[in-house]
Amino acid sequence: MKNKINADVWKAFLSEYSLANQRRPTRLGIFEHQDGVVNDLWIEDGLPLIGIELGRKGEFPSIEIMLENFTHIVETPRELFEVKDSASEEEGLDVVGIDEKVTILRFENFG
Repeated sequence: MKNKINADVWKAFLSEYSLANQRRPTRLGIFEHQDGVVNDLWIEDGLPLIGIELGRKGEFPSIEIMLENFTHIVETPRELFEVKDSASEEEGLDVVGIDEKVTILRFENFG
């Protein structure tokens, strides 16, 4: 299940979300559409979450996903979704950029 987060509460939501999930191991990837094909680029696996912040790159907003020894910046985010799927126990965030690339943050389940 995806829950769309309204842009006017992104800052508060990301602050609370960061605190609640700090130090959890993550997977981070980017899904992009090119010529009718979806490419998935997984860029890290297993790094703990340090925090997620709403910032600014120039005049546009950005979302910074800070992991241990790695930071990924989504410039000009358009949509933010919280992902909770009780069937697969998958949790995380999807951030859709203005370029339609989707940054996927998922938490590893080592239960």
